[in-house]
This record gives sequence, structure tokens and C-alpha cells, in this order.
Amino acid sequence: MSEIGSKLPKDQSQTIENYEFQLGEASRSALKMFDSSVLNHVLCEWHDDYVEVHSSGTSEEYVFCQVKGKASGQKKFNFTKIFGVPFSDKVSEKSKKILTLKEEGILFKQFETFLKFPSKSKSFKIITNHEFEQNVNDFISYVQSGFIEFKTNENEFNFSKLVGAYEKYLEKEDLQDEIVRFLNLVELSPEANSLKEFKLKVADELRSKLEHIKESAFLSSQINLFVENILLLARAKSQTKLNVLPKTYQELLDKKGITIKDLLEHIGVSHDIFSKAFTETEERLITLRNSSRLERFLEHEDEDFKAKAIECKILWDQWVKENKERIRHQQEQRIKALIKDNILINHKNEVDLGDAITRLITVFKEEKIQFSDDGSLNENIIIGCVMSMVCEYGGLG
Repeated sequence: MSEIGSKLPKDQSQTIENYEFQLGEASRSALKMFDSSVLNHVLCEWHDDYVEVHSSGTSEEYVFCQVKGKASGQKKFNFTKIFGVPFSDKVSEKSKKILTLKEEGILFKQFETFLKFPSKSKSFKIITNHEFEQNVNDFISYVQSGFIEFKTNENEFNFSKLVGAYEKYLEKEDLQDEIVRFLNLVELSPEANSLKEFKLKVADELRSKLEHIKESAFLSSQINLFVENILLLARAKSQTKLNVLPKTYQELLDKKGITIKDLLEHIGVSHDIFSKAFTETEERLITLRNSSRLERFLEHEDEDFKAKAIECKILWDQWVKENKERIRHQQEQRIKALIKDNILINHKNEVDLGDAITRLITVFKEEKIQFSDDGSLNENIIIGCVMSMVCEYGGLG
């Protein structure tokens, strides 16, 4: 089992009803799977608000994401909220005593997670629509620069104080190196969008992400429905609470994960076709686009016929492209009308598609439909046109 699936989280929030902002960010992370070969899936409310699980050679790495939204006009995130200890502007003997955590700061909670997965942690993000107080940014930069930038007595002192407070709370010694490693993985991202902005932005992003695996353009209504569905999926996964470790990693994915297969189900593209879409040539993509619909339509046919049908669709697509100037729109519509009239709409009722196409070819000959200047009839183009209609309309209805 994956390492992240072998440990129960310290806490699993179920107050997701008010966390639309978090759902939007988790969904947007999941959508990165459309153009990333290393992002495997996203786990919702599992060791953090959500976790991106990335491939790393033969292993995997985790990006832990904490989402914090604030209304406009609220105070910036201060040092205590982020680290769990207050920032000391002055160094004095009185202030040098080891502090107890004032609260479990955002990064302190993520540090506890880091201690569970020290070798697999890729980064820890705080994603927010609000700003951080300057001493938070300066302190992070101070540590990440190797204690060179923003080197002040205050930052040096507050680092020492933070280490002492964490060691005291966790009842562990010599945590300084681990804290440095952790803070070097921290990313502050005060650039998140509201849920409304998220929907608008994602709708535009989706069109460009999907155009290379979808033959026909998405309608705006389809895009908007997809965005709503992925948000509902993120909500369902986030609300599921596991009191015991799942027996298998697949069980964890089923209950808490968003995978590329989950996304593809909503757009009618198989995972196999999606994977090939990033590696095949443009010519072969003509074969692959929308083939999940074609595969479902041909589920009763033998493999030889399926292979022929796909190749015939390539022939049709190429023929239409090469004959745009010669073919009349009325002729194309007449061809499609003859196909609809001569092949039963409900193909799943034990209809032999091969026999139906044979009858169709006879009709085409009688109607004197021509596919070339010399009047010859290319039967494979007719089959390809049928397959194209299946892809375009999801069937012949």
C-alpha cells in the first residue's frame, strides 16, 4: 500500500459545508491531472485539507495543501496563526524562556504531518485569498535562504524560540534539523480565487485542456456542468470519514480520492485514450478522439470489426478534410440521413452492425451517392461516416 494510505490522519474535518473555498482549490488541483503525467490523484481531507500525490521515479511524493479563506477587510495572517508562537520584536532575558504553543498554528500542524512522511514530502502549501504579515514572509525567507537573507537578531531569536516550543510540545529533542528541512518545503500562496472566480477561470482552462482529446467542442453548459460535478465530487470525498485504515489503497481512493478516471467519466473519454492523447501524433489522434463512445457503441462487435471501424473513421475524417471544397453541405446531410434511416437507432438490441452497413451500401449504390470524381464508391468511407456520427452524437439517434 502507498505510504500515505498506511497512516490515519490526526484529524478529519467534517465541517466541510462552509468550506466552498477549500473545495474549489481541491478541484482545481485535481484538474491539473489533465495536463500532468506525474500528478496521480488528489486525496481530500486526508492528513491535510487535500494532498496531491505525485509520481517520483518508482516512488511517490506528496504535496500537502492547507486552504484558508478570509473575507475582505479581515486582518492579515499573523505569526502566531501561522507558527503557533508569537513573534518577539525585542530580544530580552525574559523573552528567552521556552514558550508553550499559544495555539496549534497552521504550519505546526503541517510539521507534524512532515514528521510522519519525511522522505515523501515534496511541499507544504498554505493557499489563501488573503495576505500574510510581513514578519511571516521575512521569517520564511530567512530560513529558506540558509539564514542569510533577512538576517536580524529578531529572526534568529524567533527561530530558536520556535524550535524550543515545538520540542517542548512534541516532547522530542533535537528537532532543529527537521524544522529547517520542513520550512524549506513551505510555500505561501496568497493568490487563490473565490469560488465564483474559480468557476469562471476553470471553465476557460478546461476548454484548452480538453480540446486535444475531444473531437467536438464543448458547449458552455457542458463545461459549467462539469465544473459543478467536480465540486460535488470533492465535497463527497471530503465528507467521507474513515475511522479505521482502509484494507487496500484502492479503497482509500474510492472513498477519499479524485482520480483522472473520475474526471474522464464526466466527459466521455476512456483513460486509455486520454493517456495516448499526450503521446500520439496528430494523425493518430483522429483515431483516438471520442473513441470511448465508439467503443461503447461497438461493444457487441468482434475485435476485428472494431479495428476496421476505427480505421474507417480515419478515412472518413481525412476524406472530409480533403474534399471540403468539393462536397456540398446538402450531400453530407443526405449521406447522414440515409445512415439514420437504414441503421436501427437502438444498436444494443442485438443488431448486427456489419449486416446493417452492407444493406446501407446497397442503398447508397441505388441512390448513386458518389465519393470520388470518377463515381466510384468507397465502402470504407461509408463505415467511417457511420462511426463519425456515433462519435458526434453518441449514437445514431
